[in-house]
Amino acid sequence: MSLYNQELHLGWSLNRQGLPYPLSPVTLLESGTRFHTAMLAQSGSGKSFALGRFIEELALKTASRVLILDPNSDFIRISEIEQAAWEGDLKEWMASENTPEEFQREWGKIPVHVASNWRKDAISLHSLAAEVSPIALSWEALDLADKALFLGISRDRDLAEAYALRVAVEELNSQYGRDMAGGLVHFVDYLEDTCIPSGYRPGVSERAEEYGHLLYERARRLLQLHIWLTSPGAIVTETARNMVTKGNPRILVTDLGSLPSAEERSNVLCALLKTLMHEAREQKQAAIGAATDNRKALFIVIDEAHNIAPPQTSSTRVARVVDLLVEIASEGRKYGLFLVVASQRPSAVHPAILSQCDNLFLLRVSSRNDIEAVANSFGYLPIEDARAAASFRVGDALLAGRFVSSPTFAHIAPRRTAEGGRNLPSST
Repeated sequence: MSLYNQELHLGWSLNRQGLPYPLSPVTLLESGTRFHTAMLAQSGSGKSFALGRFIEELALKTASRVLILDPNSDFIRISEIEQAAWEGDLKEWMASENTPEEFQREWGKIPVHVASNWRKDAISLHSLAAEVSPIALSWEALDLADKALFLGISRDRDLAEAYALRVAVEELNSQYGRDMAGGLVHFVDYLEDTCIPSGYRPGVSERAEEYGHLLYERARRLLQLHIWLTSPGAIVTETARNMVTKGNPRILVTDLGSLPSAEERSNVLCALLKTLMHEAREQKQAAIGAATDNRKALFIVIDEAHNIAPPQTSSTRVARVVDLLVEIASEGRKYGLFLVVASQRPSAVHPAILSQCDNLFLLRVSSRNDIEAVANSFGYLPIEDARAAASFRVGDALLAGRFVSSPTFAHIAPRRTAEGGRNLPSST
């Protein structure tokens, strides 16, 4: 019995008192999943397991692709089977036909790519369908605006440095070609040779040399981040592009938890989200003139979204990430991009993103203020149902929105893939 193309089984029906209805599965309307989704829960309520179950069902039973933005390294072992899901207290919540052998057979067919800067042996993946590569960006693949953003150059405030950047990029491109410009290392070497003050040079003012030196210092600092391609290998934006255009991998885990600094995480997010939006637009345009539209839905899973898309920020890079996510929230559906926004702190997620979510997973939330805020934000959720979340057990949830016919209380079935994020070493 194949699991593929069956209903998306999330769990089992509960009444308001949390008691299960005998043999009453909760399934999602597949067409209803193609909207933005919020998953809101306090710590310890079972959020990561519910999120894992949702991802498993999307990958198994639809042709969708899934990008996981993983700040805690919880999904880096998603290619692996968790045998304990069929044992002990969890066993009673597993469908009888869903055996570990059947699941492993079907799950092993799904290509998974993990982009992570943890050591490969620390991640310990055994699935033949899984690939691992460092998180790497290509400097030459960035456009001029993104180069300026990553360098911290404002085109409004730092006009002279922005001009120096454009001149340097154009000079390198003219000498070596746009695709053979040698990466950020070559860029820094070029600036060191041409822009470091060295006394008077004919035709070069002291002011111009000063701006060249400032650009060099910015580039040298940027080079110290551990996100640049330094040897032949996978570029994370190219992997994302292949996921959109070729459907391989089906799941891309971007292990933000393996990046030590907020600057590295925001730079990677900027590059990834911009690539996805660009490729999705290109695919949409190509489909207009095609006899058939073969595009597949792509879900962007954002765990701990309050750390990625806050309502306010003083960081230019984080603001750019938020702008891209707001753009996807407002326009992504027509391009086949769908957000899954998971957070313990709904008030700390940008409201322009949450307001676009037509589906809701609500797990245990004890705070009355948080419950009222959730009910006010999601008009399709009855307030009396939202208040029941205060007494939920671990794994209990209220599902509401387009992916269910009416608000539904459920206990989420076990996550069958391995959870990562525990005691990983920090070195690459």
